Amino acid sequence: MKYNIAPSAWANAFAVPSQVVDKHIKIASGQQLKVFLWLVRHSADEFDIDEIANGVGMSAGEVHDNMQYWVEKGLVAKDDVVNPAKEKPKEEESKIEPEEDPQKAQLLSLPDITPTHEQVATRVIESPELKYLYIEAQAKLGKTIGYDTQAKLLMIHDHYGLPVEVILTIIEYAASKGKASMAYISKISKDWGEREIDTLEKADEQLKKLCNDEKRWKDFCAMFSVDPPKHTTKRSEYLKKWNEQLGFPLEMIYIAYEETLNNIDKVNFSYTDSILQNWSTQKIKTPVDLAGAKNERSKQFTGKKQSVASEGASYDLEKFREKARGPLEYKRRNG
Repeated sequence: MKYNIAPSAWANAFAVPSQVVDKHIKIASGQQLKVFLWLVRHSADEFDIDEIANGVGMSAGEVHDNMQYWVEKGLVAKDDVVNPAKEKPKEEESKIEPEEDPQKAQLLSLPDITPTHEQVATRVIESPELKYLYIEAQAKLGKTIGYDTQAKLLMIHDHYGLPVEVILTIIEYAASKGKASMAYISKISKDWGEREIDTLEKADEQLKKLCNDEKRWKDFCAMFSVDPPKHTTKRSEYLKKWNEQLGFPLEMIYIAYEETLNNIDKVNFSYTDSILQNWSTQKIKTPVDLAGAKNERSKQFTGKKQSVASEGASYDLEKFREKARGPLEYKRRNG
């Protein structure tokens, strides 16, 4: 029996590297193949590891583990920001970027080489704090943690310089959001390490900011009757910038978002950013300000049209007068 792809299936297709079939289909597991296919299908999109997990029916931790196979084989480039398959989606490219925190140092991601079982065991014996970290982490995650998680927590402690109580705060926050994977915990830990959030006081302050950011995004999406924009870290940063730095209420941000769709017929936060930057320069902060500015532009445009029309009419009238003052010409009618 011969099998062929149904012609209708080619209506929507995407490319898969040939070596996936030639070299890896025999040795890669089903889950590894599922993760890779989902990644290739969405290579032009913006997503995080939790979206992959939802798409393939795995936990975020399982996605991370299965993705490592392709990273090691050189078919996936590791990127800890948003999208491990693409440096930056064209849709969100812009010269205007949300302001960076000037106090934020850049830390490297956790190295791929993890401590050995013996090294982890030795550190636990030497440091009662680490033993406490592992015990409390199990309680907060609601499961027994194995060597891989223990090694990652040790590396977060050593590599990012975060004390045990701050790491536990991160774990508790991640668990409360249903994102208790080590990939997500490591991502937050890296960010906090760069911001030098190394005390409980700083951690509490950062959690308040995160809660404010989450509430702002929810309030913004609540303004949509259908199809609110998909949440990403980058988009949340834009929303925070427009609201806090530029001082726009969510109502004005929604109007700018609608203008973006009307102008280019797609979601593009960098384009919305240019609209709001322009409004900020013009001191347009409310719908009343915007209506006034549009009305003024309309008056100016109408005035210019009337001026051009008037000049044309004057010119035509003058030609008529000159012709009228000239000698009469007799022209014989044909026929």
